[in-house]
Amino acid sequence: MNSKEKTWISFLFSIVLLVCFASIHPVLAADDIIVTFTAQNSWQNENGTGYQYEVTLKNESSSPVSGWNFVLDMGAAGSYDQSWCCNAEAAGQLLSITPLDWNSTIGAGGEISGIGIVLISKNGDIFSGSYRRSDSDGTLTKIQGSEPTPTPGTGPTPTPGADPTPAPGTGHDDPGTHSYPSGTGMYGPLTLNGVNLCNANGTPVQLRGVSTHGLAWYPQFVNSETFRYLRDDWGVNLIRLAMYTAEYGGYCSGGDRAYLEDLIDKGVQACSALGMYCIIDWHILADNDPNINKESALDFFSRMSAKYSGYNNVIYEICNEPHGVTWSDIKSYADEVIPVIRANAPDAIIIVGTNTWSQDVMDPASNPVADPYNVMYAVHFYAATHGGWLRDRVVNARNSGVPIFVSEFSTCDASGNGAIDYNEAAGWRDLIMNSNLSYAGWNLANKDESSSIVKGSCSKLLDWSEDEISDTGKWLRALIRDGKASEPDIIILPDDEVDTLILPEMLSDIGEEAFMGIKAEKVILPENIRTVGSRAFADSENLKTVVLGNPDVVIADDAFEGCGEIEKAVGFSDQ
Repeated sequence: MNSKEKTWISFLFSIVLLVCFASIHPVLAADDIIVTFTAQNSWQNENGTGYQYEVTLKNESSSPVSGWNFVLDMGAAGSYDQSWCCNAEAAGQLLSITPLDWNSTIGAGGEISGIGIVLISKNGDIFSGSYRRSDSDGTLTKIQGSEPTPTPGTGPTPTPGADPTPAPGTGHDDPGTHSYPSGTGMYGPLTLNGVNLCNANGTPVQLRGVSTHGLAWYPQFVNSETFRYLRDDWGVNLIRLAMYTAEYGGYCSGGDRAYLEDLIDKGVQACSALGMYCIIDWHILADNDPNINKESALDFFSRMSAKYSGYNNVIYEICNEPHGVTWSDIKSYADEVIPVIRANAPDAIIIVGTNTWSQDVMDPASNPVADPYNVMYAVHFYAATHGGWLRDRVVNARNSGVPIFVSEFSTCDASGNGAIDYNEAAGWRDLIMNSNLSYAGWNLANKDESSSIVKGSCSKLLDWSEDEISDTGKWLRALIRDGKASEPDIIILPDDEVDTLILPEMLSDIGEEAFMGIKAEKVILPENIRTVGSRAFADSENLKTVVLGNPDVVIADDAFEGCGEIEKAVGFSDQ
């Protein structure tokens, strides 16, 4: 074999080796994805600045990209806090992001958005800009925007503020069988009758709901689709909008006040359109004494009550969990805030927090607020921490005339985490159901803790499967559904065209003018009735027969004024 033949054979052999190598190690495709970080919100604290980024990915290639990923080097000055609509894993300075099932594919020339990532920086907004992604390992290289400047050390992660795009669900565009005028709850205006929360007819009602986590931290759950799903699938009729005042991003600690108020409005409008009630919660915690930020509270509640003065479904909780102060301090604060609300919303229900993280519910019994009209007092419990001793307090307080609203609770311990105490939770369930207490369970979020009703691994905002809600979520859903199932028909209109009006068994007192002008010829009152108020059935010209199960009922002299001659039926008693 001559030298030319050897050279030719060597060349062919090299080609074969290259082909074989290429079949084992394909040539990497050109970089094809541009990742853009856009800052949507920020807040200051002593450890740096928190930034909430909306992240978009654009596929610049002519083929779909499936199962994308990217890796961001945060540098020594940055740290990761949380994210949504993606999976995130931080290891040192590197943050790895992978998709969820529903956004794992980017079409040719297309893009995806709605991903939210919260990062903490000691050097300002160092992450905004566009990055090119390497297909080899997903590493991002900035191509537009300022480069990070490393700074030693990182601080603890504050909590973000954002309003990310909801993850797709099955959709709930049809409002279903419910349709309500704006600003109207499904039971109409609420009022207190003794310790009972009632509708305008004096019929006891039960508000059954959930509380958001901090509005600035999990804003994605404040939307009409989530609320509608909770109403129709769980039986929720109340949403508590928890706005922290002194924590990271809080209303009084550098948070974006306009943004927070917009979130409140979004929640109020969503509840109103769905016939649900909502609590605007001034969520003091780190600022243990409500008087610390009293001036801000006075301004806030003045404007909120004016804005929602025509809404009978808005409830005001003026101090979440006071602690380390006296009841006199709390009462002094309440006696200033309540008149501000009353100036615009004279009949609104107002909830006042009690001392020791809303546990000292006996304090108002001997020293109520100056104007107790339609004022309730908060009790908060966490079943693994607060047992029968606190339930006894609630019972004693109600027996002493203190109206109680369970505006926050969960099945775990007081940290909002830890194991569920099912035995104590069952005791609380019995008290709630037997006493017809209204409540808001903590919390509507996907925080990785046992009190959140959605698991941390789930980014969906509705249509949750059994595997996507927490054990607390399952317990709370069962409580709410049971309450809805056992609720009588308590929507009673005065002009119902019925021959016989049978009032609900749970009714204990009939308020003034509650059933004026009804068309019924006969009324049957339950044996639990204790009083019939002034002109309760006045001007009901067809009414001829009233049946009372309780012979000791106290009836106002003019209860049947303007009616025909009333037949004294079985159990009827002139009192």
